[in-house]
Amino acid sequence: MTAIVSWCLRRRSVVVLATLIILGAGAFGATQLRQQFFPDVDFPFVITNLDVSGLDAEGVDEQVAQPLEAAASNLEDIETTQTLSSEGRGTLVTELAYGTDTKQFEEDLARELGSVQLPEGAGELDIGGGFDEQAVLNAAISTDGDLVGLTEQAEDVQDDLEEIEGVGRVELEGGEDEEYAVELKEKAVRRGETPASLAIKIQSALREAPVGLVEREGSRTPLLVDPGTVDGRKELEKLPISDRRELEDVATIRRQAAEGTGVARVNGKPSIALSVFTEDDANQVQVVDASQAVLAGAERSLGDVEVTTIFESASDVKASVNGLLLEGVLGALFAVVVIFLFLRSVRPTLVAAVSIPTSIVFGLLAAWVLGLTLNIITLAGLTIAIGRVIDDAIVVLENVYKHLERGEPRMQAALQGTTEVANAIVSSTLATTAVFLPLGLVGGLISEIFFSFSIIVVVALLASLLVSVTVIPVLGATFMEPRGRPKEEAGALARIVTPITHFGIRPFGRVVVIAAAFAALIGTISVVAGGGIPVQFLPDSGTQQAFGTADLPAGVGAGRAERLLRPLEKRLNGIDGIENVQVTFGGAGVQTDEVEDTENGAFFANFEEGVDVNRVTADLRRFGEREYPDGFTADRLEQGPPAGQFEATVVGDDQEDAERAAARVTKLLDKRRDIAQVDNDAANEQTQFVLEVDGNERGTEDQQRATEALAAIVAPGDAGTIGDDDIPVVVRPPSDLLEDADALEDVPLAPRASEAAGGGAVPPGGGAPPGGGAPPAGGAVPPAGGAP
Repeated sequence: MTAIVSWCLRRRSVVVLATLIILGAGAFGATQLRQQFFPDVDFPFVITNLDVSGLDAEGVDEQVAQPLEAAASNLEDIETTQTLSSEGRGTLVTELAYGTDTKQFEEDLARELGSVQLPEGAGELDIGGGFDEQAVLNAAISTDGDLVGLTEQAEDVQDDLEEIEGVGRVELEGGEDEEYAVELKEKAVRRGETPASLAIKIQSALREAPVGLVEREGSRTPLLVDPGTVDGRKELEKLPISDRRELEDVATIRRQAAEGTGVARVNGKPSIALSVFTEDDANQVQVVDASQAVLAGAERSLGDVEVTTIFESASDVKASVNGLLLEGVLGALFAVVVIFLFLRSVRPTLVAAVSIPTSIVFGLLAAWVLGLTLNIITLAGLTIAIGRVIDDAIVVLENVYKHLERGEPRMQAALQGTTEVANAIVSSTLATTAVFLPLGLVGGLISEIFFSFSIIVVVALLASLLVSVTVIPVLGATFMEPRGRPKEEAGALARIVTPITHFGIRPFGRVVVIAAAFAALIGTISVVAGGGIPVQFLPDSGTQQAFGTADLPAGVGAGRAERLLRPLEKRLNGIDGIENVQVTFGGAGVQTDEVEDTENGAFFANFEEGVDVNRVTADLRRFGEREYPDGFTADRLEQGPPAGQFEATVVGDDQEDAERAAARVTKLLDKRRDIAQVDNDAANEQTQFVLEVDGNERGTEDQQRATEALAAIVAPGDAGTIGDDDIPVVVRPPSDLLEDADALEDVPLAPRASEAAGGGAVPPGGGAPPGGGAPPAGGAVPPAGGAP
């Protein structure tokens, strides 16, 4: 240590220059740090969603969820798997061992699941992490005018937002698109027409039909029959689909708003929900600020359009960062004041104070190099480090000051004063770093969260040690003046401390001190073990925001869901102190859970300062119990990972037994006064029609014929688009047919293979011959409270 200090004292200009360079690099690195509220945490789970049209919950479970789960189980590093099935949607939640590279696992999982044979109508696999997939900005675009036109305007805004640097994707939900709804008449269905077959005929009628070649000026020219311009309902009605029939003879045509899969309403108005997601390593604050600027410009340019920000992460990030920065600056100033009160000299105080910014800048420089972010955990580490990094400098400086008081030359005083205490400050600093370093290295969720905290504190402490044996002696030898012999009389502090120390080292005093320390230890352990101090993962950090869900009947569509959610919307808008509220269905709103819920309604509300959000959510829960008995939740939004919640999974060999057990557990927990609310995700029963084929020797063949006939009549047919606006033409079965079991029994079947071989005509629609006597779809079709 003597050689290091001597080298620094001989080359003071080099030390000062190196310090200035590090200060500049650290200051630049601090400006490059990404700002966010909470550090990047690689939560050990991957969620896979798949939309499948035409399947109920039981079908999704058997044909989608279970095969996906079986394929995923072939991969390593999986702790548990869980599947959630609902009508038309399956979800696979894969929990991984801590430390697993989730990005690499997602690639492996996509490759493994790609080999699964999925049913017809399955969409693309959506694979992603949980909280990493949350939007940084949720907004709603609303208008009192045409919602169809608003949809087009929202798509333009979406394009502008996606051009912002750092934006990964922008999602839109809600709104309306127009369509021409072509609804088959029942008599057409009885003749064997299906939506698919009629859609093909419409497409053929709308296309130019080649009829041959004609000789013209020595060359053959194609001859085409042009159907003419078809850009409205009247032209569609007169569209010929056969030699004797026009489209209006077999179907009714309406131009209407197409029913979407999502609903979004803000402050009582229909709206379009807009969600902005960032790329990996993007600066959340910069992305949110740029997105809000785009939305503000759109609101000005679009006139009657109103843009409402429902949620954005930048404000909380900036408020938290600025608050901790202020606390850190104040802490540093108070530390300097305390040093001055004890040293009672300006020069030594300023020399010691140099260690604070220098050590902190080392920590910020390490954060920049390691790709860490500026968040509340990182800043908490810096704030804690401020009080500790100055300790080594004070010890060194006080000892140098003592040598100067003895009349030693400045260079000798700096060398002797530093080397005398070098072993003490090295051992003290290393012992402190040994306390903080394991926080980031032990593994698990704690290390994921506190890794940046651990690194910042350890680097700052080691930097303070380096500064105390290099920079401090250099500055002390440069700026501090030699003094005369020190005064022998004790100061005021010594006169207070000395009697206490004398008491503690006497025999009776030793017994008293040890007994008091032992009693304090036992008392503290007893209080903690006895539950006197609440234990939780992270402290509550509630906001002026609330969110919740309302369980709706299974299979409900967007239109009916909107009507069912009106009481909730009215109740929320009537709360005093509410700023804005969004009510959604179909996953269109703020995602507050790692598993997106597209089956039920949800709300997200912002309240003014001073509103007791906990009381509001308690009132909402009582309202929800009455209005939505199938299930209702209301919670205050917390910053960071959720606290004060736990989740349990009930597993059984039989679905009904598991549901009964879950209901009993829910009822038991609901009786506890220390639990605010209990909910389970057992799905509601959905009424369904079950076809029972008449038993005979041809049961298998008849079942296949019935399946094909009903699948053909139920599924809508895509007939393309018409007009300059490319409005879709969609063919659907009669609305009464899908609501009446007796009508389903009359759906004609295609002839059996033996009958077809015997000369029976098979119509283009796949059904019975016109006017023929093909058998209906078969046995009774009773309504059943079927799959969950």
